[in-house]
Amino acid sequence: MTTPHDLSLTGSEIDSALTKVHAPDSSAVNGSLNMVTSSGVYNATHNLDASNLDTSFLKTDLSSGTNNTTIPTTQAVKNLLNAGVNLPWMSLRVTASSASSNYADITGWTVYQGNSGITVSGADISVPSGIWIVACTSETTDNTPGVQLLKNAVVYARLNFEKPSGQANSFTRPSTNIEIKSGGTYKAKIAGLAVRNQTSSTVISYNFVKIAE
Repeated sequence: MTTPHDLSLTGSEIDSALTKVHAPDSSAVNGSLNMVTSSGVYNATHNLDASNLDTSFLKTDLSSGTNNTTIPTTQAVKNLLNAGVNLPWMSLRVTASSASSNYADITGWTVYQGNSGITVSGADISVPSGIWIVACTSETTDNTPGVQLLKNAVVYARLNFEKPSGQANSFTRPSTNIEIKSGGTYKAKIAGLAVRNQTSSTVISYNFVKIAE
């Protein structure tokens, strides 16, 4: 025999509770104690817009920095792009003189433009931590050697400055951009061809742009 159980609710309270289940709300309402149809739950969670979100979740100004916990508005992105994205960058330049041997260190670097924290001393090019895009060019009137960019004796890039056949005397030879993924001390070396005909008219430039921490 089933043991009877007395409900601690009045008849009106039972009627109210059953009504909430039997006739649920069709949409979610803030503060409501009523049941909600599955369609109402779906619409509430799949049709999100700015009015559904906590205002602290939306970032309307990116000038104060970034984080991984908020979403920028399109206006915030547009304002940032209109203001310009200032990536750390620096251009180093040296006027090469005749090297005594192949694979000789290039010294005498100077900061031509930019401000990125890169420093130079003798043959050393000290690069802060981060990921950098680096390009090298040569402005020359001679058939000059190539140049290598190295860190701890590991070659990151080599640019051949040999003048193409039929090329006019004065020309600029650009390199393919390379990516370096760590800071540290780099060196550039004369390399690859016999060191000949290299004169003071040869200007070598390295251009660094920081793209990520």
